[in-house]
Amino acid sequence: MARLPYARDVSERPFDVVIVGGGVAGLVAATACRLRNMSVAVIDPGDDSGASWAAAGMLSPSGEVSFTEPDVGNMMKDSFLRWSSDETWSRWFIAAPTIYAGWTSGDWAEQQRFVETLRDAGYECRNLDHDQTSRMAPGISHRLGGAVAVAEEGVVDTHRMLTDLRSDLSREGVAFVPARVISVSHDDERHTAHCHDGSTVNARLLIETVGVSDLSSRQSPAIRPQRGVTLHLVEKEHHPAVMLRCLVESRPTYLLRRGDGNVVIGATADESGEQFVDAYSVDHLLHDALTLVPSLREAEFVGARSGLRPVSPDLRPFALGNEGTLRINGLFRHGYLLSPWILEQTLLFLDAS
Repeated sequence: MARLPYARDVSERPFDVVIVGGGVAGLVAATACRLRNMSVAVIDPGDDSGASWAAAGMLSPSGEVSFTEPDVGNMMKDSFLRWSSDETWSRWFIAAPTIYAGWTSGDWAEQQRFVETLRDAGYECRNLDHDQTSRMAPGISHRLGGAVAVAEEGVVDTHRMLTDLRSDLSREGVAFVPARVISVSHDDERHTAHCHDGSTVNARLLIETVGVSDLSSRQSPAIRPQRGVTLHLVEKEHHPAVMLRCLVESRPTYLLRRGDGNVVIGATADESGEQFVDAYSVDHLLHDALTLVPSLREAEFVGARSGLRPVSPDLRPFALGNEGTLRINGLFRHGYLLSPWILEQTLLFLDAS
């Protein structure tokens, strides 16, 4: 993708806000700052290696019901509603159903238990026969053990959103600084971000959206990394946008079609803390995706990416403000879904500062 012109000599420029981290959370926070007409510097290595670039872009709060407390689930539902109704987000929003399916009879029995949890949480789940499943997800195998649909969810093209936000903010005068922050310091009047190359950036307010980093590992609550691998395919024929969340011989797999031929496959998770694409993940993701949707054998394999998801000790995202600093972290795999919440929390912090 085309690179933005990065600012270089910013050490002597006073900013209203310096944001450490240029993934989706940092860019949304910068958008909030510009809504308040504040001058902003965003510091990020600029190598597109963060979790935001590996994320699939599922806007599917139903899929998190068993992983979150009810109040966090309600936060995700509220964020999703703003995705589909607020013009701030609607330019990237693609309406798509989520299909929960099982490959074997045992897989389907396990999925049915989860579906009951969804119904208890207030989600409307519609049982699907094979013809209905095939219309929603063309090419899907007729051998599925069973499937249900949650109709009103969505997806986002993550790379387009990140690229658009960068471009919008650059036009607004936001300074993008290509560096890695190794520490921050504070005095009565300013916050200073110290970069790996010896440069500094100064501002009245500091927002940290660093995800998994040396900074977050030294802070409380501590963030632990969870590695995920995603595969990118392109189909010749464009099929309707849909999310498939499936069990294949007890292995969870998701497959996302964005409606433009692009397909993302994922669901791996390990906590080694190392960011790399391993052969086993690629093998089993492809195997399970081709088992579920045999027509994908004709798709172009574009590549694989890995990212480190930032996980808080209690699985809750947090936005902690104190003495001119706001820390937004613990977003796990929900950075895109929670973008409206991030915007709201940043505006609350700015208005109180």
